[in-house]
Amino acid sequence: MKTTTRIALPKPKHKKPFNKKEFVKQANDVRKILEKEKNTGTGAYDITTRAGKKRFRDMLRGLVE
Repeated sequence: MKTTTRIALPKPKHKKPFNKKEFVKQANDVRKILEKEKNTGTGAYDITTRAGKKRFRDMLRGLVE
């Protein structure tokens, strides 16, 4: 059974209305990128590690801004 790690959504720093569906879609895209990096060995972080969660949130902040 695969366990999933809950990751807190970063607080957006923008003034426009927050679209949660779009944000979740972007989060899933970032998760796929990190998963591919983990599987191919090109990425340094896994989403389940503390550093991986930080990188995941940083990548999402970049998409939101």
